[in-house]
Amino acid sequence: MEFNGVFHQAYDNYCYPLNEDELIINIKTSYDVKKVNIILGDPFAAGILGGGETWNGDKQPIIFKKKLKHQIWWTTTVKPPFKRLKYYFELITEDERWFYFEDGFVSAEQMALEGRSRQCFVFPWMNPCDIPVTPKWVNDTIWYQIFPDRFCNGDHSILTFHGKTCKIELFPEGSKPSFIQSCNHKEGLIMNLSRRNFIKIAGLSAAAVAGAALFTGCSGQLMLPVRFSATVIGKDIQKALDTKQFSVVASLKPDAQENAINAFVRRQLPLSMYEVDFIERKTDTLDGKETDYLFVTLKNS
Repeated sequence: MEFNGVFHQAYDNYCYPLNEDELIINIKTSYDVKKVNIILGDPFAAGILGGGETWNGDKQPIIFKKKLKHQIWWTTTVKPPFKRLKYYFELITEDERWFYFEDGFVSAEQMALEGRSRQCFVFPWMNPCDIPVTPKWVNDTIWYQIFPDRFCNGDHSILTFHGKTCKIELFPEGSKPSFIQSCNHKEGLIMNLSRRNFIKIAGLSAAAVAGAALFTGCSGQLMLPVRFSATVIGKDIQKALDTKQFSVVASLKPDAQENAINAFVRRQLPLSMYEVDFIERKTDTLDGKETDYLFVTLKNS
């Protein structure tokens, strides 16, 4: 048997409570393992630890499996009557049978030896506070995970779709119409929506948005590029920050803009102690055209 392909631990995603009654147990094995059994029971079924008791669990087959690239993922769901579990595995190949404990592998011959201590896997307690409880309203919720198809290039009057350039008009949020048709293609229809109107039309209760540029580009909000002064941080760091082409929403209040810039700096320079000292709005030529932007001076915090 390929021992290196076998792995399990009595925590994390290999052993966890599904709810207050059920415990999910997963184990990975190599492809030569054809069958997996789990021997399980209550840790104190034979008496209190420390005595001369002999613990013997009940054997159950693990039926459900999924083939990974190099291993097989076996999974089963059990119901420990006392919210705790002690267990080990029986692994069967074409011509071998091994038992898998927390401290390693034991052959069938070694299992027959008297007096050998067995270090079984133990899940000590299904603590209710560690069990994620999904609210009932989630089952009736429409969820959208949104990925931007492209990012805004700074010119809010131009939209490229399937290789074609379309002119669009932008309407402030709250004005009518709340959305406009910009391009008709047989592949689909592009509309310019405010974030609020998009949520209303889609009937969303919740949304996971990957990339804020999707909404900032489609809602017509003015984005202000952020450029940094090299006075405190030096030219190398300043160039590294400017290269990221970070932008903030122009309509944000100054303290919100400052918080957004500080968060960006912390992400880019996690070991630094820099924060915003001064923000100045300027107009200059950036990337070949006249643009409003924020010029930021940092300080040591």
